[in-house]
Amino acid sequence: MPSTLPLSRPPPTTTSSTSTSATTPTTRTSHTYQPSPFLYIHLTYHAPHIPHPVDEITLRQALTAALRQHHGQHGAAIPIDILSTWLASPTAASRTTANDDGVTRMIVRAPLADGSAVVGACGAWIGEPVGGKGASAGGDQEERRTGWIVRAWDGVLGRLALGVDGGGQALFAG
Repeated sequence: MPSTLPLSRPPPTTTSSTSTSATTPTTRTSHTYQPSPFLYIHLTYHAPHIPHPVDEITLRQALTAALRQHHGQHGAAIPIDILSTWLASPTAASRTTANDDGVTRMIVRAPLADGSAVVGACGAWIGEPVGGKGASAGGDQEERRTGWIVRAWDGVLGRLALGVDGGGQALFAG
């Protein structure tokens, strides 16, 4: 992995000024940080009935369903880029079944103006019940639902990546 990440920043501006007491010019360099127009969101897809890893088409459909349920057609039209997906080992507390091999995690990018809508929709969305009958219907099987777990969000991808799975190595793994 390269030691520095290529970021879209303007080149540093260099100004030269001379002092009256010194004969050599002094070079001053200033770096300008441009705020990102995007919000980067780290999500976990919780689907106990689907083997992991889940393909990106299924993830996009679940993401669109969450946005459509909470914000209607306008929410479904929010442009979201899936930057990375990977299979993460579940912790003992998050295992849903004995054969749960892992969970699918992803990093998405949304416009900053719509970022809070995406975080809110994903955090509150619970998918349709799959398999079994719920306790309210008098069934004996547990109802299984899909959903999103919002792990973190930030305006800078580098800060988000450093907090994901011990330094962000999974973010850039092929």
